[in-house]
Amino acid sequence: MDLRRTLAATLVCTGLLLSGCGNGDNTAKPAGEKQQQQTRQQQTEIEKYNAYVDAANTGPAFSDVLQTYEKYIPAQLASGKPLDDYYSVSDTAISRQLTLLNKAMAIPYDMPELDAPAKAMVKALSDLQPIQAQLGPYADSKGYLADGGQKAREMQPAFIDAMHAVIAAQEQFYDGLRKRDEINTQAAFDNAEKDTAEYYRAGIVLTAKKAMRSGRDFFNAQGSEASAKAFEQDINAAADMVQKWDAKVRAKQPQGCDSALSPMNQFIGDARSSIQHARRGDYKNASPAGAYFSTQKRDAEGFQQDYANLINALNRDDCRF
Repeated sequence: MDLRRTLAATLVCTGLLLSGCGNGDNTAKPAGEKQQQQTRQQQTEIEKYNAYVDAANTGPAFSDVLQTYEKYIPAQLASGKPLDDYYSVSDTAISRQLTLLNKAMAIPYDMPELDAPAKAMVKALSDLQPIQAQLGPYADSKGYLADGGQKAREMQPAFIDAMHAVIAAQEQFYDGLRKRDEINTQAAFDNAEKDTAEYYRAGIVLTAKKAMRSGRDFFNAQGSEASAKAFEQDINAAADMVQKWDAKVRAKQPQGCDSALSPMNQFIGDARSSIQHARRGDYKNASPAGAYFSTQKRDAEGFQQDYANLINALNRDDCRF
């Protein structure tokens, strides 16, 4: 399941952060000034977090870039034959990532779970950049046709080492985003006024994200019973939040809010179908040749799309009171 697609959904909680999430001690300040400072801190926190999410969702997953490179290029270089084609990584992707990461780090708010990995990623990208500055024009001008691939062979070890460093840093950055997302999601739920539509909305986000994680484990484990039980528990918790949210919405708007409720129920219903498929053996009966079209793969991709649709519905804010 694609982590980058789920990272795009983390923004749903930032607007829900309430007091108590800022930095510093304001106890000596008058109440009005404290509130203003607290609001400014929250706005800065949201701005920085959103900047980091923007960086995460812009540009490539460098592991995919290296995987594609290693699938084709090293074998051609090792053969000693003249190259017919050559590529490495986009110069624009590197410079864009550096720009966005530096922009986020410059925002004055301490976010250690992201600042440290972002700094490491900037270092790794900065080390890769001069290597790519040579390989990029070499590929674009088809220099490999002039030298038979000699420059590519000479620079390949340095390029691959630099790419591995970037990949490791990017994974740490993604992990930092996951940690920050958990902080924001839990804070939104804890700080919302209890037994309100807003409270249950925050609860839907919290439980859906937990279900997304247990769902990833479920599909990776080919629907094992242990993973199915954990997934089922999280889906049932999400369903409970959805029912309570719907009741609060209908108390103010009897017709409810189908534009939000429908993707919520789709998320829950498809997850329950996936658990049913696993328990009746559908995930174990597919032949290796049919793995691409397997029920497990189809369910996993559908669940990921359901999650994205759920978060998009919440972000649209059609029925928020």
